[in-house]
Amino acid sequence: MNRRQAIAALGLATAGLTALMTTPAAADAFPAPAVTSLDEQNCRETNVARAVLTSGLDPLVPDRYTLRQLTATASSLVVTTYTCAEVSVDGQPVVAHDQPTTVSIGSATVTHRDGQPLPAPQQYILWYGTDNPVLFGRLQQTGLPVSFLPRSSVAATFEGESATVDWAIRGAGLDYDLHALATEADAVPVTSTSTWWHDSPKGNLRITYDNLIVRSTAVITADFTGNELLAQIIALPSLLKVTNVPFVYVHGSWTSHIAFVE
Repeated sequence: MNRRQAIAALGLATAGLTALMTTPAAADAFPAPAVTSLDEQNCRETNVARAVLTSGLDPLVPDRYTLRQLTATASSLVVTTYTCAEVSVDGQPVVAHDQPTTVSIGSATVTHRDGQPLPAPQQYILWYGTDNPVLFGRLQQTGLPVSFLPRSSVAATFEGESATVDWAIRGAGLDYDLHALATEADAVPVTSTSTWWHDSPKGNLRITYDNLIVRSTAVITADFTGNELLAQIIALPSLLKVTNVPFVYVHGSWTSHIAFVE
């Protein structure tokens, strides 16, 4: 399969994102008008959780958030990687980027905000990287810690119910390689909502994802040794590499609304 065929194969017949740490829709508990809306269609995503040192992660997350503890000294960091065939920013097609859009997000799992328990564990964004220049530019205006990663690449092949996706994330000290051997589930997409946070000098942000997704499993092999942030706070050096470990695999579509909140 050549590159053009692999790109075309990223399209899905059924709509459906993921959502890591999904919860019932509860966004109206924090009403605020969206400053930016994204529509990401025909996507494939993995989420790889790593144990990191709480002492290293805690300074990266504002005190108002409570980290999810795995042990007395370790907390959870999740690396989310996905590629979407189509992306729209604020209702406008991304005409300057006619390739699939790849995104990498590193996030800390949190359980409380301002001392109040969250409906379910949610994510505090540590980094957001994309190879899409229009998406990068718009998100940069919101204050998200977004990096432009034009040297990143993705290759995908599909055979029957199996899918193989290879990501190479490059740039801004976020480098890693991830290979996913997934089962394409033949199931009806389901809806879910997930909430992500980031507090920046421009304001405190809440991102609410409304998802229509199909979940299955992917066997992951990954090398995060080139990711400078993760390498500095990983609980054990061996956790920077993943070899044939099953994680949740998602394909589908989602819309997100980014709002400034208190």
